[in-house]
Amino acid sequence: MLLRPFLQPAGFMLCSVLACSLPTEPDVQNAGGAGALGGAGTNGGAGSAALSGTGGAAGGGRAGAAGNVATAGESASGGSAPGGSAGAGTSGGSTGGAGRGMGGTANSGGTDGAGQSSSGGLAGDGAAGAENGGNAGLGGGGLAGGGLGGAAGGSAGAGSAQSKFLVFLLLGQSNMEGQPQPQAEDRAQDPRIKVLAYDDCAAVNREYGQWYTAYPPLHSCGGGVGPGDYFAKTLLESLPEGYTIGLVPCAVNGAPIDLFRKGVARTGYDLPPDNHWETGYEWIISRAREAQKTGVIRGILFHQGESDNGQSAWVGKVQGLVNDLTTDLSLGDIPFLAGELYHAGCCAGHNTLVQQLTTSLVNAHVISASGLNGVDQYHFDLAGQRQLGRRYGEKMREVLTLP
Repeated sequence: MLLRPFLQPAGFMLCSVLACSLPTEPDVQNAGGAGALGGAGTNGGAGSAALSGTGGAAGGGRAGAAGNVATAGESASGGSAPGGSAGAGTSGGSTGGAGRGMGGTANSGGTDGAGQSSSGGLAGDGAAGAENGGNAGLGGGGLAGGGLGGAAGGSAGAGSAQSKFLVFLLLGQSNMEGQPQPQAEDRAQDPRIKVLAYDDCAAVNREYGQWYTAYPPLHSCGGGVGPGDYFAKTLLESLPEGYTIGLVPCAVNGAPIDLFRKGVARTGYDLPPDNHWETGYEWIISRAREAQKTGVIRGILFHQGESDNGQSAWVGKVQGLVNDLTTDLSLGDIPFLAGELYHAGCCAGHNTLVQQLTTSLVNAHVISASGLNGVDQYHFDLAGQRQLGRRYGEKMREVLTLP
């Protein structure tokens, strides 16, 4: 018997001593028709066979032994999966607020609006499939090894393992990366919190672009504790069983907002893994689309501004960045959480511009840095980073809706 999260109106929380149930909503990313399970194919590594169910992909499921075979016609209704919507799906939708579009679902032929193939969905591949959590057989028309789902593109519908892999982008500069070095308590791990490796780092045995159980540093090999660490730990406390958090770190030390903007040529700042990117935006999109193969992007965490201190054009540039990401990744109006800069530092005055983001963007929220201490004029200390991350997590609890 499958247990689904209790459906709540957006913003409402049902709390107990142990956890809070978050509201639910249908998925708008990678949507499309779910068809009959395709021809037989084996699922490599520790992944599992994907059985056609009630719509959605079996993305990243863990079940069964390695190499289980998904034979043709294994569907809940004798060869076809009832869930999902066939054909082109819906398109761009209306523009919300200050131009932040509602996003779109998959186009016909199994390709979503951002150019990502959504045909069939994923059932996990090898070790990564075993790590991502969830159960196989939840999705419709999944991809099990070489077996493709039926007609139109796969779906990350409610209840699927892919829809329960909640992805969050981490954007900004050095305070998002984190400067203070972790202590033993910061390195505590939970297999339900994953990170898409930022670079090739032998010190933590990570390879760029692969999923691993998260612990600091989330960003570069020499990084420290940033808000992403305690954001994930705080949010996880409220998630029902079966959900996984996937962090996609994209911060760059010292970077101005122009580094991340679409169409703005990069004039410095090395980007992993091999520094070949023409723009920082191209790099972010590449990492985000890789994450969408496993889960669904549910929010953006942002902490940047020291390198643009006091520049009034910054607000419009951030707005443009968010609008472009929303459109190109078909995100819809997911929460955008922007953190204040260090109150006792050089750039405290920039926080008046940070506050303006809530009126220029849909579903944008400011995370207070009040009372936090620093190690210099720019950077929070370890206690400050832990608390800042908790504040990001607490706000996401309030505004996140679950699939």
